[in-house]
Parts: sequence; structure tokens; C-alpha cells
Amino acid sequence: MESIFKLVAFMGVVFIHFIPTYIAYKRKKHNRITIAVVNLLSGWIIIGWFFALYMALKNDDNQALYKAKYKL
Repeated sequence: MESIFKLVAFMGVVFIHFIPTYIAYKRKKHNRITIAVVNLLSGWIIIGWFFALYMALKNDDNQALYKAKYKL
């Protein structure tokens, strides 16, 4: 029973760690590979994780132009 708890806890930590990468792929960011690499290599440092999250949530210039063009 204890090993199941450890497995579930580990999966939860991994999920939380890769939230910026998930957001980048869901938002179809043009630099999602870069965000994934930053998240993988420096995400274990709190500053690196927040930087990857910032990159994932930041609007791209292309996205802003697309939204303005098609009035989304």
C-alpha cells in the first residue's frame, strides 16, 4: 500500500513539474520545444519553472496578430 502511495505522489510531482510544457502544447506555441527543454533542464529550480511557465503563458506576437486579423 505504501508503494502505491509513493507512485501516485511521484506521478503528481511529475505532472506539476511539466505544467508549463502542457500549457505550451495546448496553446500551440511556436517555441513549445524550447519551453519543454527549459522546463526539463531547469524546471527543478523554482526560477526555471516560473520562467518556463511565463514563456508558456506569454502571448506570441504572431498570436496577437492572428487574433487581431480574424477578430478572435
